[in-house]
Amino acid sequence: MKQNKLFIIVIFLMMIIFSSCTFSKFKREENIYFNEPDESTYYNIIIEELHITKNVGAEKLKENALHIFELLLHQYSQEQNNQKNEDLEKGDNFNSTDLYAIVLIKEESFIKEFETINTSTLEIGLFNNKELNGEPEIISFLTVDTDSTITSYKFLYSLIERVLGSIFK
Repeated sequence: MKQNKLFIIVIFLMMIIFSSCTFSKFKREENIYFNEPDESTYYNIIIEELHITKNVGAEKLKENALHIFELLLHQYSQEQNNQKNEDLEKGDNFNSTDLYAIVLIKEESFIKEFETINTSTLEIGLFNNKELNGEPEIISFLTVDTDSTITSYKFLYSLIERVLGSIFK
């Protein structure tokens, strides 16, 4: 009898956990495309264009986003330099390439079930040339439905960190 109660409680808890994940009002989609993935390539990313699509405070957001990109790209650059030094010591071959970025950050708001939901999107296209033409080498995309907004420095940082992390992994 005691085992049956425990079993029923476990099943009930699992149903609650899975239903909350399935029917959550907040969704996230993420995708990354590499033209020719090569594990021995190190990237130096240079931001050429940054576009913000938001009705209020776009200039401040652009300033914040550029600062966050600068900090994170510096961090990834240091990590890659350490890895390059290890590769040199081992005698491994590696490539190093400059990639030029077009960044689009946008946010739209809508009301769902009497609550404001923000759809925040970050797209990065990385090109081999400064003219930003031809097929991108890497495209990374992340969109999140959330009650947070990109005007929050912490939330903006987490979006950029997640996208760059998927590129540099």
